[in-house]
Amino acid sequence: MKKSITATKILDAALAEIVRNGYAAASTNTICLAAGVAKGTIFKHFGSKAGLYAAVFDRELDLMLAGLDAFETVPGRSVFDTLVDVIAWKVRYAAMHADATKFLFGAFAEPPPVVADRIAVRFRDLERMSIRRFFRDLPWDRFRPELKPEDVYRILETAASGLQATYARVGMDLQYMESIREESIEFMKIVVKGMEKTDEKSI
Repeated sequence: MKKSITATKILDAALAEIVRNGYAAASTNTICLAAGVAKGTIFKHFGSKAGLYAAVFDRELDLMLAGLDAFETVPGRSVFDTLVDVIAWKVRYAAMHADATKFLFGAFAEPPPVVADRIAVRFRDLERMSIRRFFRDLPWDRFRPELKPEDVYRILETAASGLQATYARVGMDLQYMESIREESIEFMKIVVKGMEKTDEKSI
């Protein structure tokens, strides 16, 4: 239990320090002081500064994923409405967990080279989980025969990433998000329609 509490204090202090100063300028001395531990304790728990950064990343992403996994869909709501609901949920989460969100965005946008590969893998996992969960009930027989489900998922992942990046550029504001809900839904519908057989009506 004591070990878990110590690790949590270190991770909390590291999150605050990295968000304030960035990875390169983050001071392990400052982290130790804030966590109330000796410097060697950090390396005992996490091995290195890069290991500490990766541990903060894993914790904050896992917390966000746990929240997303608990997200309850509205029965009868379209997959497109649901996807926009999920993005709106992420906006609310960002407002409630400002430091964690800033850290995660920084990790995705410009990760320290020593952990870049690890973060890229987890980011792809996040995108796949979101898309496969909310688009799993698409009528697959409506798509062009040359498109396998994996192709459809990949295209949707790319479209959703672009949509989310747009919100990030305008500051992840919930009011703005809601104001362009219909536009966002139409965008995803257009992406899906482009993959349908030419003789099918849009879903």
